[in-house]
Amino acid sequence: MPATFTVSLAALNILSEHLNTSLRTFPFEPPLVGQFIEERERIADAVWNDLVQRDLAIRPGELHENVALALRLLTTATTGIAVLGTAHDLTIAARACGKGKHAVLAVEHDTRLRFTTIFPTALAREAVGLLPQLPAGPGRSITVTNRSADRKPLEDNEDRSFLRQPRAARGATREDRELASLMSRPSTGGGFFAVTHRDQMGRQQTSSELTWMDTEAGRYLIRHHPEQDGPGRTTVSPADTGRLVEALRSLACPTA
Repeated sequence: MPATFTVSLAALNILSEHLNTSLRTFPFEPPLVGQFIEERERIADAVWNDLVQRDLAIRPGELHENVALALRLLTTATTGIAVLGTAHDLTIAARACGKGKHAVLAVEHDTRLRFTTIFPTALAREAVGLLPQLPAGPGRSITVTNRSADRKPLEDNEDRSFLRQPRAARGATREDRELASLMSRPSTGGGFFAVTHRDQMGRQQTSSELTWMDTEAGRYLIRHHPEQDGPGRTTVSPADTGRLVEALRSLACPTA
């Protein structure tokens, strides 16, 4: 198997059936193809012919072993890091997956996924590496107590951006005002990482999330700290690439 290969999102639907598993893993949304049996068979033939021509399959119906392994990692990885966000006008959608000695980075480009073999110890670094290089933003780390008003659901006509821009409420603390000022700066991009784990039974554990925000002045890291008996806290910190990798690695696993 080459170190890098691509498959179309439509092909994932066909290959899911072949591998007897669902390759529909966040943040990817492979389309359903072939409304009728004859149409689906025709699409499947085209998919397999393309894979054979590109030496990703030995023959129709038989993938190279390492290609099949890379595809299965989307759903069998013990550690997965999904990335979804924007950088200026570009969308970033990817997933870094690792299990044992094997790991891949799958990145969406238009209607195709590019799979690249990576080191299992580099999941966090590869995921963060998809973001444009930016220095840490100015300022200091700020931690505030979440307000119930900040957590109300969005209305149907509200902007569903990654990062809402709160205003400091009456009676706000110094930290609240600093955070409101920071979040009101024009954003050039942002998004989040979602970390998932699977136990030995293959059950997916609750995911953890890490958010980033890019401004013209630099990048910020946003971490939410839920509390069982309270509103929880949110910390916003200036973060360069190294600090973001470190924070994400701590969520993934000690060797991610």
